[in-house]
Amino acid sequence: SCLWRTEDGGYHWKLTKLPGHRVKELVGVDGFVYAVTEQSYNPRTYGFWESHDLGLTWKLKTELASPYGVNDLYFRDTLHGFMRADGYYLTTDGGKTWQEERWLNRISVREITDSLVYGVLHSDHKIVGCWNYVTRREMFRTEMPYDAFRGHFSNGFLAFEHDKRLKVYRLGADNRYHLLKGCNYKADWVNYIRHEDGHIYLHYNLNLDNKLLYSGDGGKTWQRRRTWSSIIDYCTYY
Repeated sequence: SCLWRTEDGGYHWKLTKLPGHRVKELVGVDGFVYAVTEQSYNPRTYGFWESHDLGLTWKLKTELASPYGVNDLYFRDTLHGFMRADGYYLTTDGGKTWQEERWLNRISVREITDSLVYGVLHSDHKIVGCWNYVTRREMFRTEMPYDAFRGHFSNGFLAFEHDKRLKVYRLGADNRYHLLKGCNYKADWVNYIRHEDGHIYLHYNLNLDNKLLYSGDGGKTWQRRRTWSSIIDYCTYY
């Protein structure tokens, strides 16, 4: 269960070891780094670790037990965090203790930003919504095509395949998703969408080829950047 850290922008890397079989989650916020490692297989337990010095030394905050793994680890500051295990859990003390939020179990959470979660209702896959997981307040719901259940969210954008076409929506000030008509490409499925600093990358598949689209104007116009045979998991803008 190893992590690597760099002090020169990625030219050289140093190995950091943590107890456990493998690193499952890693997130950084405000100079702190949090990691989850798989501790044992049967029963499945996980260690939640914290580092104050960017990975030089680590402190075990707590041990977690979940047969389904630990995913979607997110911290909005060094005290308040969110994760998914056998349910959805919140912490207000930097990960020392976690409280299950059972009301979130009715939602398939797809994106976490600040105090908000975006997702699709389990009971109705056409309903996309946003909830504040701190106040437990519903922010909005909107009805979308059924295929939105397989959609990907990123900072106000939602992308999925519907009737063999890409469908990309942008969240408006009215808390409703509006279709961007300039991205009506043929597609078999969408792998992810990434939106940051006004730049959007959209990765999708068509006829077993993987294609990358780019928009620099908020989704009004799109350019095909590349087609290749291997699937990519992540793309970011610099």
